[in-house]
Amino acid sequence: MFEISSTVGKVDDAFYYIFGVSIFFIVAIMTVMIYFLIRYHHKRNPVATDIEGNLWLEMTWSLIPLGLTMGMFYYGWLAFVHAREAAPGSTVITAKARKYSWLFEYENGKQMPELIAPAGRPVLLNLETEDVIHSFFLPAYKIKEDCIPGQTNFLTFTPFKEGIYDIYCTEYCGLGHSVMGTRIVVKSSKEYDLWYHSPQRQLPIDVNKAFAGFPEQLARGKTVYETYCASCHGLQGQGGLVANSRSFQSAQGFTQGSKVSQIFRTITAGLNEDMPSFAHLAADDRLAVIQYVRNFASGNPMDTEEDKAALDEAFSLSKGSDAPPEIPIDEAMRKLDNESRWSAPEPAPALNAREYESLAEQYPLGAQIYASRCARCHGARGEGDIPVAALDEIFRSRLLSTALNKPNRPWRGQGAPAFRERSQDVAAALGGVKPNFSTLTQEEWESLYLFAMGLTPER
Repeated sequence: MFEISSTVGKVDDAFYYIFGVSIFFIVAIMTVMIYFLIRYHHKRNPVATDIEGNLWLEMTWSLIPLGLTMGMFYYGWLAFVHAREAAPGSTVITAKARKYSWLFEYENGKQMPELIAPAGRPVLLNLETEDVIHSFFLPAYKIKEDCIPGQTNFLTFTPFKEGIYDIYCTEYCGLGHSVMGTRIVVKSSKEYDLWYHSPQRQLPIDVNKAFAGFPEQLARGKTVYETYCASCHGLQGQGGLVANSRSFQSAQGFTQGSKVSQIFRTITAGLNEDMPSFAHLAADDRLAVIQYVRNFASGNPMDTEEDKAALDEAFSLSKGSDAPPEIPIDEAMRKLDNESRWSAPEPAPALNAREYESLAEQYPLGAQIYASRCARCHGARGEGDIPVAALDEIFRSRLLSTALNKPNRPWRGQGAPAFRERSQDVAAALGGVKPNFSTLTQEEWESLYLFAMGLTPER
């Protein structure tokens, strides 16, 4: 049988061994029982023989089962270890479980509700949870591992065959447990690279049409709602299926406002651990589910033209975010090399712990955004010079991340708009390796800019 992943064969070996031993003993025991029924029938053996004991017999029926069960343990251990040993150069993906959905994060910042994996390459899947214990189960690959609060678990596997396979949560996690499913989509190595390194596009949206609503949008909204929302808020928006889930059948359920623009900001930013962000959904999907949800209650206020314009400007709805034009590889290499290797004659030292804490207290929103979205590549305190593995894979050249604490950065002193434009230009040049953070609001860009400005010590 053709194996669709590296884990299948090891698990099958354990099952075949256990199955073989079980069949052997079923046949052997039944054969001996039938023989004893005939051989020691009361007509042939009217007086029963009293056997007091036999040391060798007792040792035999103890040691043989011990050896067989140790064999079962051995094959099971091989399968377990194989799923826990990450191969060098593995594709690292983080699976985040939460009531009642999965979110998969990639090293370049992409987020997907489905697990996208390359065929023929080892995958290291980190397992985390945002609330209670969940369990990641991929039956086609015969692997299962728990997601435990406060720690990161992991699994490793190599997909061999392209295809789509189901993923389930197999640890009861609440009322919506039964609908907590998703899929793994295995692409060819080439298709995966094109998907991974391409920017996440947001096609231009007709804002007026999207705010007005139309039948196709409501149909799409129903699908999105039933996939992501119904497990907590109910199929009819009645709420109450899990703790703190609100009803959409009255205005009181929309605590942040029930205008389209208000709900859009709410589901993009999230509220708390019970209501996480859904910024990973496409903007048109968010608008579709909002229109569907608003139908559960009547009398919802309409957005003004100012509301529409403000949301459009904040999230570039009407402009979209198309892929940047291609440029010659040599020119791209020079641009990326200049961006990553530039250094001031006398590099500025990073902030010390006390200075950093003071800066974080002054700009808490900027510090939070930086720590969650920027520090992994640019360093905890903006020191940079960190190898960017994704770029190495593309250009076969060692490239380092930019140091943000150097005094001659081109955006310094130019204001938040220039900082945002510079960041998004670099993201476009990197072809999706660096996210463009298009979901950040003007306030968040301003706070992030002021925080980044403060990373250079005044000495």
